[in-house]
Amino acid sequence: MGRFIMERIWYRSYDKGVPHDLPPSDRSVVEALAASAAQWPNNPALTLKGKTLTYGQLQDSVDRFATALSGLGVRRDTRVAVWLPNLPQTVIAYYAILKLGA
Repeated sequence: MGRFIMERIWYRSYDKGVPHDLPPSDRSVVEALAASAAQWPNNPALTLKGKTLTYGQLQDSVDRFATALSGLGVRRDTRVAVWLPNLPQTVIAYYAILKLGA
């Protein structure tokens, strides 16, 4: 039987030098964000409608929102729903919730 190979057309939109595959990591996404913020605090992390949030700003926002959620009683294993469109606040909420283990 022939081998089926699917063309991954999204690779065409990658900037030059961006790898198509990355090796798996032992870090959680929360740890990966913290490492990125430490290494590249002034590099863009999110961009929407011409506004950019750097990794440092993103990490700060995640930490602040995690603190606010914790103050509201969100703890490990708490269920939290996020009902937002694709906005920077959605990403901030996602990482803050994971940071708390909720």
